[in-house]
Amino acid sequence: MQGLIKSLLFLLFLNLNFATSFAQSKYDYNWVIGHDTFTGDPVGNAILINFNLLTPTSKSIETVANFKSIGSNASISDKNGQLLFYTSGCQIINSMHQTMSNGDSINSPLAETYYCPYGYSPNPEGAIAIPWPDSQSLYLLFINDFISTNFPNDPLSYACPRHLNYQVVDSRKENGLGAVVLRDQIAIKDTMACASVEACRHANGRDWWVMTPKSRSNCYFTVLVTPQGVGKPSLQCTGLPWNKRDDSGQAFFTPDGKKFIRFNIPNGIFIYDFDNVTGALSNPISFSAQSLPFNDAIGGAISPNSRYLYIAISGKLFQYDLESEDISLSKTLVSVSDNVPDPYTPNYYSLSALGPDGKIYISSSGDNLSLSVVHRPDCPGLYSLPENRAFKLGGYNFFSVPNMPHYGYPAPSYTCDSILVNSNAPIDGNKDVSLYPNPVMERLTLYVNHPLEYPAQWNLYDAVGRLVRQVSWTQMEAENEISMIGLDAGMYYYSVLSAGVLIQSGKLAVVGRR
Repeated sequence: MQGLIKSLLFLLFLNLNFATSFAQSKYDYNWVIGHDTFTGDPVGNAILINFNLLTPTSKSIETVANFKSIGSNASISDKNGQLLFYTSGCQIINSMHQTMSNGDSINSPLAETYYCPYGYSPNPEGAIAIPWPDSQSLYLLFINDFISTNFPNDPLSYACPRHLNYQVVDSRKENGLGAVVLRDQIAIKDTMACASVEACRHANGRDWWVMTPKSRSNCYFTVLVTPQGVGKPSLQCTGLPWNKRDDSGQAFFTPDGKKFIRFNIPNGIFIYDFDNVTGALSNPISFSAQSLPFNDAIGGAISPNSRYLYIAISGKLFQYDLESEDISLSKTLVSVSDNVPDPYTPNYYSLSALGPDGKIYISSSGDNLSLSVVHRPDCPGLYSLPENRAFKLGGYNFFSVPNMPHYGYPAPSYTCDSILVNSNAPIDGNKDVSLYPNPVMERLTLYVNHPLEYPAQWNLYDAVGRLVRQVSWTQMEAENEISMIGLDAGMYYYSVLSAGVLIQSGKLAVVGRR
């Protein structure tokens, strides 16, 4: 018995050792995003975000011509946080922002002909880089190719991957700039979805699981990467199938490696339990994203504590509690895009990523000079402190964040028992009905956070108690827009009644007279 206990303690010590060394690595400490605003120049423009300092920095860099990170986008640093290479799906670019030795033309002939001359491969999340297990110098870049013959008889067919390839980079070559020492190796040959190649640490803290969906199905390919190399793919099928609209959205594992999440508007939100020992998916949950048409801007990320799922969709940021008995009913609106030009097109939430500093960074679907940030994503509701346009960039970014696995995060330095002043987060997800903007000028939006008992009513009164506006519900309506035109500037008071019972009240400031 004592021998068994000693063995178990030894295994626990090994796992803790793996987890500790893993958490201290800085493989994700450099992000390259942005795009070339002046095509045809011998060099391109990009943005380098560096997380090595206490406060992340951003600067414009010169890189390969016509660089765009709007499709496939992956980067990796060494364990000390020094940038090694990155890609937009067409070539591998080294830390001097030049095409790496033997790292050109890494995509399919179709992509190389029609997309790479413009600086990108169109597969969203179509590339991901990981360190080779137990190696100090080798790295793997997995990338989906791009073809147009998956479903030739389908009038709505898309150009989608037929191969998941990988390249092996040795960072010691070329005086430390790195070189591709093994290229165009096939990990999977099949019909795969047009988006999402993801990776998750094995429970042993050393190996990796690489996963990508099979097209138009409920099936997923997994490949185990060990010190011996890339293993043979396995296929598992569970839950509801995805339809042909699988060329958008995001997917990711939770930082603890226990869940896999994939979503877009046409198919909805899919949540699976993931066994990072065996690579098995189980207990699928899916529900509608409940939004506007399929081409709206979307994005998603997960909190460092693996509890809160953030979904950006149609200009709104929602939070879901993965520990809730019914995850779909835990949906809380925590922020709304403010439509402020940045500098020309409005900020409109899109692809998102959890940064190594434990904050969530949200790109925009327009040419913007900033990212929105969720400052305290481990907290529920508004305590998470979302802020529009909070992180200023050194150039223009469109739609892009890098696709990276989770490498570990610092323990949060905040508590969730107070809300700081944040004018960019007007939505109080803890209330039954939220109002925004407040103060308001011309139009007010009421958002119902939780189901009410009907009939329900929202009443607005002026300073002397006269009823000046009223909205009634006889069924669930998520949003209600109300004109404030005709009201004098000043302070007003509102009440919310559910089945005749007062459940909420507050103040509303009206600015100016229209």
